[in-house]
Formats: sequence, structure tokens, C-alpha cells
Amino acid sequence: PNAKAVHQTLCSFRKSLDGELEMVNLFELQTVHSKKSETIGQLSERTSNKLNLSLTALINDLKQESTLDENTIIKIIRGVPYQSVNR
Repeated sequence: PNAKAVHQTLCSFRKSLDGELEMVNLFELQTVHSKKSETIGQLSERTSNKLNLSLTALINDLKQESTLDENTIIKIIRGVPYQSVNR
């Protein structure tokens, strides 16, 4: 892209209003510990995991139907509210 188009695009952003920022959620990679004999589906529901079961299994190198041992560290994605540092 040319520099003028990039500049125009960047200048088109405006400052967000407080009410608008309250609607923004970020997705964060987090780790959680499983409970004994918990399935990925149960863990996902308990932890509000935003990933579907097949992706959760994939990023954790597990089979989707796996039963987890207690305290297995599992990577999930959680939605967290946006918090401005300047407001």
C-alpha cells in the first residue's frame, strides 16, 4: 500500500467513548488446572473457555475425548474486559 493510503487510514480513527470501550473484550491465553477425571468439555465449561473442544484439544496435544488427570495444566482462551490505562 502507498504511504498516503496508510496515513489516511490511521488518521481516520477517533477516540473511543467510555460506553464503547465497555463493549470491548480481549481474548487472553491462560492456563488452568484440571480436576480429576474431568473432560475437556467439562473443563471448558467450568473455566469459560472461548475455544471449541477440538481447538482446545489441539493446542494441548490431547484427544478431544480425553479424560484428564488431576492438576493437568491446560491452555484455554478467556474473554476479559478491556481496561484502558489512561482513563
